[in-house]
Amino acid sequence: MLRECESVVVVIGPRWATVEGDHGRRLVESGDWVRYEVERALQRQDVQVVPVLVAGAKMPAREELPESLRELPQLNAIDLSDDLRRRRDDMRYLITTLKGRPKPPPEPSLVRPLLEGLATACAAGVAGGALGGLIEKTGTDDVTRILSSATQRAVTWAVVGAALAVWLTIVRGERRGGLGRGLFGLLLGALAGALGGAVFGAAVNLPEEALTPERQEQIQIGALAVIGGGIGALLGKLWIPPRTGPGLVAGAAGGAFAQIVLNAGDWGLSSALAVGFRSVTMVAFVITTMFALDALHTTAATRTGVRPAV
Repeated sequence: MLRECESVVVVIGPRWATVEGDHGRRLVESGDWVRYEVERALQRQDVQVVPVLVAGAKMPAREELPESLRELPQLNAIDLSDDLRRRRDDMRYLITTLKGRPKPPPEPSLVRPLLEGLATACAAGVAGGALGGLIEKTGTDDVTRILSSATQRAVTWAVVGAALAVWLTIVRGERRGGLGRGLFGLLLGALAGALGGAVFGAAVNLPEEALTPERQEQIQIGALAVIGGGIGALLGKLWIPPRTGPGLVAGAAGGAFAQIVLNAGDWGLSSALAVGFRSVTMVAFVITTMFALDALHTTAATRTGVRPAV
């Protein structure tokens, strides 16, 4: 493969030059495979060697490298950022560099991923709401009605979860993995929807006395918080770096807030549009929280000179 390749990507993490083996630093061992591959690539004049820095790594100093690798720090490195706003553009820059047509990535933007996420959430919410609305809430006994409520919401939020997972895969700059993450989002969205639907169905149908509309609206807030927590956990899990816990909390807050707004007045929204509004609000809460945490990490790293590893 080394004889046939046209480019070699050298992926460098924070400990790339210092990782220890059985006999000391691996990079100084003549039999280390990484050292061998990079040496051979540097020896060939017809091979493009591209260092790629990941997880906040810096290019090793010449003094840290064996003699045969000391040309490496002289090459232009590509920083594969741990900031999700830049990841997709950094990946495109790497790809265009390998193709011999490098296009430097633009400055990272808060607006573009936010608008993309909200548009995806809106479209998926409306589609999921319309699809879930095709499932009739039928049944004469409490268990059947609870299952019907859980099934309807599972279908609705499965669509949202799948769409958001595929969108985040694109934002991560990854051409593969969309199908697997889409299925993961589908399952997690369905689980969150089913759990929220079961909570609402049980709270409404199990009491012996019929609940007032006001009480049902209050229960609906809790059910949407459960669903929002699941959607938020999905987004947090797929974020870079992963933040499942904060995503869950932000999503739950977004779901509860959306339902409070809907309960506050008669907005005249169809069921599908109402789901779209809930979905957009959840995603807005989560993305805003992620960006705020990214800014805090960046500020802390600037002060200490150390970036968090991913």
